[in-house]
Amino acid sequence: MEVDMPILEVKSINKKFGNKHVLKNVSFEVNPGEVVGFLGPNGAGKTTAIKMILGLLSIDSGDVHINGFDVKTDCEKALEKVGGIIESPEMYIYLTGMTNLKLFSRMYNGITQEQIDKAVRVVKLENRINDKVKKYSLGMRQRLGVAQAILHNPNLLILDEPTNGLDPVGIKELRDNLREYAKNGVGVLVSSHLLAEMELMCDRVVIIENGKVTTTMSMDAIGEVSSEQLLHYYFETDKYEAAAELLKNKEIVFELKDNYISLNANKQTASELAEMFIQNGIALYSMLYDQKTLEQAFLEATHAESIQ
Repeated sequence: MEVDMPILEVKSINKKFGNKHVLKNVSFEVNPGEVVGFLGPNGAGKTTAIKMILGLLSIDSGDVHINGFDVKTDCEKALEKVGGIIESPEMYIYLTGMTNLKLFSRMYNGITQEQIDKAVRVVKLENRINDKVKKYSLGMRQRLGVAQAILHNPNLLILDEPTNGLDPVGIKELRDNLREYAKNGVGVLVSSHLLAEMELMCDRVVIIENGKVTTTMSMDAIGEVSSEQLLHYYFETDKYEAAAELLKNKEIVFELKDNYISLNANKQTASELAEMFIQNGIALYSMLYDQKTLEQAFLEATHAESIQ
């Protein structure tokens, strides 16, 4: 595989169940060393797409290549270096976590006990790994699923709702682990409904709605604004009443709060107002604006009013 070649390439895949067209020309890619969020409302087609990528559902048309291999024609080779979790991982509940991992390890050649122990340490299950899985909480089963996914040192991780059942500490640990894998060149595709967490975790997001990709953007691009875009600014000054009087004279709509003035303006106007305050002897302690969040970008891309 070439160094600059995407680990995962999804090209115009389609899927129908009966007369229902659930995926429509879906295309995206995952590169080495990046975490890509796969987002969309319930029923948008995320899990269907992930199952097709992993060879668990047939591809009606289009192509999926992993490490250069075609999932349709060379599935075993394509999935050789892939680790995945689809929804809630299935385990043998009457066996211990360790026995489960040893059984899973037989699917691959050459996995050592040392590798199994390392995976257990990564997901922090050392104290419970010899308990039967039926005694595990949902979060612990999810951790065991992640351990199973990383046993064979994959270069592509595909995780569908991996934060299910995890407490805040577990979610942060998962985020840190995924960022560390990416730092070491692993490509990660992860779906989740926790948008605030995805904002911290991901380098890019792919947003899907009604079976179509509506948006692909980097996390850096979400916060970028044009010079004409209206933003909500906060000005903190030492002379609020004098600043308010200047704004009234300019016929600018604003709010005067306890320790700041808030108003809507584009970047050019905001800079001119800051200069006006200073020229009139008003010290400007800070000038901030609300940056767009991933949640706002998601709602815009899916034309939704709120997240369900």
